[in-house]
Amino acid sequence: EKYMTVHTNAGKEWHSDKAHGDVATAIDTIALGTGTGSEDDNTTALASELYRSDRSNANVEFVETDPTGGREAHITVQGGTEVPADAKISEMAVIAGGAGGDGTVIFVDEFGDITVEAGHQERFTMPYDYE
Repeated sequence: EKYMTVHTNAGKEWHSDKAHGDVATAIDTIALGTGTGSEDDNTTALASELYRSDRSNANVEFVETDPTGGREAHITVQGGTEVPADAKISEMAVIAGGAGGDGTVIFVDEFGDITVEAGHQERFTMPYDYE
């Protein structure tokens, strides 16, 4: 795999269904969490979700990075606003149909704790592709 990001089994199924017109949902949401143990093929949710936002909000961006399917998901949060002050973020998910809650976790990533201090902004990035 090109990235450490995990393309979940549910995400692979969603992609197949999307390619065949069986689902109408789009990748639209990014979630952040404080847990561990969510980074594997069978993931259906973050271990401890703390915050989610969708592409209709200014703090979420999905960017194409190459013409063969490479993308990045970006989310910016502020301590004491979107997440509690001094939150230790350690997991991130890209979700289809997740704007109203639930949805399908397409990609998931875990990383070392990143503390979001009160009044400070942190930008989280997840590179992913469809390989």
